[in-house]
Amino acid sequence: MDRQQKKYRWLGRKGERKVPQEKTELLKKYYQETDPMRRRRILEKSIDQGEELEKNRIRMELWEARYQHPSRAAKGERADGFLRLWIQMKYADDNTGGILGGRRRSRKEVQKEMDRLGFLKWQRLGGLYEECFYEECLHLAALYMESCHADKSYGSGIMGLMALSEEKIMDKLTDDVYGIAFRVPEALGLTEELSILTRAICEVYSARYPADEFEEIAPQKKRLLGRK
Repeated sequence: MDRQQKKYRWLGRKGERKVPQEKTELLKKYYQETDPMRRRRILEKSIDQGEELEKNRIRMELWEARYQHPSRAAKGERADGFLRLWIQMKYADDNTGGILGGRRRSRKEVQKEMDRLGFLKWQRLGGLYEECFYEECLHLAALYMESCHADKSYGSGIMGLMALSEEKIMDKLTDDVYGIAFRVPEALGLTEELSILTRAICEVYSARYPADEFEEIAPQKKRLLGRK
């Protein structure tokens, strides 16, 4: 597998990146790219070439919403607001527990991030808006899962002193992803509001980590795969 294939190993297996069907080469690259400014340049080029004019207009609106704030880490770069929402939900999953006050605070913080991104607006508009928004949610879910595999510290055990087995890493990732897809929305009473993100997470997870028909799988993975 060459370096470019590794970079774009998102949803599919063996280096194959699953992208929406019937996309132009530029738009495939747009959904494969992770860097905000490179994504923008690719999208601008697609617009200049007259590709999918209406959807590209919406994609640019989504880009502006997702990357609206400058990055604190690098001058001239943009922060990923969708990833910030994911991290806020991960924090909620790790810290709310059964404490009512914790759930209230977490719900408030998660809703604040959703409002900042116009998360519900794209769903209410429906049609092409919802379709393009769903594609961004797919991109977010794939970004997180790929980042976990690329981060060596993610596969470390207690205090980073012992490497986890591949099976343990998979269990950890499944639990993390399950928390964002189901545990947090249900605990915070935001199941409907976050349903499109849940659906995207399940699609990405199912494409990356399919199970054999007769494989015995844990309840969390079964739900992510849409199995009864």
